[in-house]
Amino acid sequence: MKLEKDLSCGLIDKTTAIVETLQKTYPPKVEDTNMELFAGDKAKVTITTKVRENAITTLKITFEADQKTFFSYEMWKETVDRAALLEVATMFITKQKYTDKTLFVGRGCSEVMKAMDIHKLPYGTKNSNKNMGVCGTCFENIELLENMADHAETIKHKTMKKVLDSRKEFKDFMGTLVFKNNTATNIAAMKLVKENSLTVKDYQAFANFEQKVLKNVVEDIFGKNGKLIMVGSVAMLTAIKTSTVDFTIITSMEMKKDKTFNKDELVEKIAEALKKDTSLESVEIEKQTKFNIVSIRSKLIPGMEITVSVDNLLGVEFVQLCDAVKKQHSNFVPLARLLRIWLTEAQLTVGDSRVYGTYFFDLLLLRILEKRRLIAYGEIKLTADYRRHNNNYLQKEVTYYLKVLDDDKQGDRLMLGNLFLVFFLEYAIHFPQHHGMTFPFSTALDSHTIDLSHGKLCFVKGGYTILHSAYIGDTKKYRYFVNTLIASLWKVVSFQTKTSFASVKFKFVKEDGTEGTGNAFEEYLVVEVAELKEETKEQLNFAEIKDILLNKK
Repeated sequence: MKLEKDLSCGLIDKTTAIVETLQKTYPPKVEDTNMELFAGDKAKVTITTKVRENAITTLKITFEADQKTFFSYEMWKETVDRAALLEVATMFITKQKYTDKTLFVGRGCSEVMKAMDIHKLPYGTKNSNKNMGVCGTCFENIELLENMADHAETIKHKTMKKVLDSRKEFKDFMGTLVFKNNTATNIAAMKLVKENSLTVKDYQAFANFEQKVLKNVVEDIFGKNGKLIMVGSVAMLTAIKTSTVDFTIITSMEMKKDKTFNKDELVEKIAEALKKDTSLESVEIEKQTKFNIVSIRSKLIPGMEITVSVDNLLGVEFVQLCDAVKKQHSNFVPLARLLRIWLTEAQLTVGDSRVYGTYFFDLLLLRILEKRRLIAYGEIKLTADYRRHNNNYLQKEVTYYLKVLDDDKQGDRLMLGNLFLVFFLEYAIHFPQHHGMTFPFSTALDSHTIDLSHGKLCFVKGGYTILHSAYIGDTKKYRYFVNTLIASLWKVVSFQTKTSFASVKFKFVKEDGTEGTGNAFEEYLVVEVAELKEETKEQLNFAEIKDILLNKK
């Protein structure tokens, strides 16, 4: 309160005079400037502007009062005239928050940003005027902001800008093409999904394995304190032939209250019991970040990995979420299968090029569906009970989806090809354009994140609870992922526009702007339009993508 009183005498009642001084004394053109707007016994206001390389202009207004310093800061990423700069400066002077160290960003300084998110600013905010404004920040944060302005002059930043600009040109080029093959693309996507989908026979095999192998083991180790539940893509009906069959054992509260309760020890007991089963080809314990799992291979389910975990509550909740989503939008199931086919063909789930788990990509898909108003999070209600999966129900649903995928008339209703194109466009072009290409997704997905940690669905503003289990802070893998998206986007567009895939050339650029060597983890993929050639293809696939990214062509 004392600070507000002093400032009221020193600055707040001088606002009009300070603005008049600014209008009269600021130079005719925007240039490097450092001038006092007000100087009193207890307070002072200074304006500093700097014109940097690459049309970057910065504005800083410093307010000093009662031995405390407050700042307002703005950075334009393009040339700005005197009137526009003074308009922002006037707004800062009249709206400065003298008792709050929060960052206020956006047009009119109406949007609040946490200090941890400040690194997002130089790569784009929600501002429609292509600049960022920060009002009411403390000294530590102003240093970060000024560092960002310095960063905007670096070779790396200039390279990023060129790469982003080239992708914008690529998007504009795609906009000139005629998308005349929409129905054929949707039908081709349906056929691709059907070819890779699991059948009723597969689900019968899963039920048989559960009954013959897992049931007795769970009863012997857990008794009435454990309930076997199927989770993952098989339970969500989004699995394909290369997916993993996941089970988890939900333990009772009585068992959890026992001081000797240890999930890793229980996993070891499960593995030891399963190793005695001679029908199993292999039984191994895989140590993971969240919890350990038992990995199994069995002749009862040939060619597929089976996993067993203990208390994978998030996995159960996510199955419940997807059950609710598919009731809102029936396209979700085949679309999620198409996503898995793409991840497999582009080698995004195996080896060094494995970026994230499929769970993470499901989140990205849900974000797209919500953004296009195909699903509404607010209408989803999850039950608190963890119900046992129903094998008969799953087999019935599998039959239903196979019939749908077999009917070409369903092509334009499902819109698998069109929606998948939207997925690529969003995460290859739009997302990096607004959130930057050098940060993993979790720094920018916060406002679209789902919080299932308390058994209910809600938005988490400024956090990413659900991503903790899927997020890997590896910028090289993220870079590989975005490069894959670029090549995959053109794959679908070329199919949809009856254009030869070879009509564009893919090149890699290093961070210093020099020509790359084809390392999709270290370098950035740019697209150059070559000679447009017409070509019609009957089948849609992504086999060529991994060759481009793994430098095989």
